[in-house]
Amino acid sequence: MKKKYTVTPFTVTRDRFTIGGRMYRTKKQEKGLAPVILCHGFMSAAPEMEPYAKALAKAGYCAFVFEFAGGSHGKLSTGETTDMSILTEVADLEAVMDYVKSLDFIDYEKLVIGGGSQGGFVSGLTAAKHRNEVKKLILMYPALCIPDDCRAGKNFDMEYDPENIPDVIEGKFMKMSGRLPREMVSVDAVDTISEFPGEILLMCGEKDPIVNYSYMTQLVAALLLKRGCTKLAGSGLEFFPLRDAEHGFKEHEQPWVISHMLGWLSGLREILTIDVDILGVENRAFGVHTVTTIPFNAECSGDYFTGKSRPGSKDVQKRESGKVRECKADYVMDGEDYTGVPCCVHVINRDTGEGWRPYVDTDSEALSFLKRSKRVTIAEGGPSGLIIHILANPEK
Repeated sequence: MKKKYTVTPFTVTRDRFTIGGRMYRTKKQEKGLAPVILCHGFMSAAPEMEPYAKALAKAGYCAFVFEFAGGSHGKLSTGETTDMSILTEVADLEAVMDYVKSLDFIDYEKLVIGGGSQGGFVSGLTAAKHRNEVKKLILMYPALCIPDDCRAGKNFDMEYDPENIPDVIEGKFMKMSGRLPREMVSVDAVDTISEFPGEILLMCGEKDPIVNYSYMTQLVAALLLKRGCTKLAGSGLEFFPLRDAEHGFKEHEQPWVISHMLGWLSGLREILTIDVDILGVENRAFGVHTVTTIPFNAECSGDYFTGKSRPGSKDVQKRESGKVRECKADYVMDGEDYTGVPCCVHVINRDTGEGWRPYVDTDSEALSFLKRSKRVTIAEGGPSGLIIHILANPEK
């Protein structure tokens, strides 16, 4: 099968350093491509962001991944670990932004930047600094803890006196410049990043052992306060916490993240977040055909609708010779829409092997967009249970 994108290496310079990366460009169009620049985490490398770059290119974007000078274990860029600080990484990202801006097939007015962990923190600082250039910001498990760690005198496996920071800090596996904590001890990560006025997608794991989940809720609260909003709906912020995820998204979690990222970029927002409680399993065999019925209770929460499922909600799975041919969940929830009006929402989620296709009907006038807008379902499953995320465009 032919690829729907091309991969092209690129290099830029920043001071005495060479910064190398790769451009993932869609084949769908030649001009006016929306650029997305993605940044890897602390001492990681370009491959951390490549699954997202490939998905973006297939979807019609032009995605860029690169390696920070001195801040990567990869071999695309130059520099030693003692050359790296948070602000040098901001400068690296700015150099890549300048390169992207110079490309004649790019629509720089649609610039999106983002990244994971330290790369997410760097992207947030850069977006706040360049708020007139960056239109959208993608934060994946951003390391908002870094300034607090510096004030405590502990970064990764390196410890030091925050009142007397040495020029070089030695850890078990690497050396780090004292410049990094010196630059960060006076930074308020949440306050600074919440100054960015554009659209933000914040994705993280609720069980992150490195960046406490409380940093995410602090950022959400600060953004809502500064934007004069009391809820996520209409705030320009999309918050997508994965219940069982930790720091960094595992391979089986990446499809959920990619679906949400692509949906968000196309204008979809999470409208219904549905917790599913499975009540049992019933199997019936008809020769090579098997029908599995799974009754469940469902409870929906969020800014647009809150409610609970009626009795009789069920998921029916049809198999042939052991292979799933169709899954269909059918249920009605009674509750209240965001205007306070009692209503019901009827959901049918169906998957025949090409992903979930949601049908939604409702008697709510405020939620009537669910009947006409494009919809996407993301089924998040893990040890803590099943969560169904239904995305739609509330403005269509």
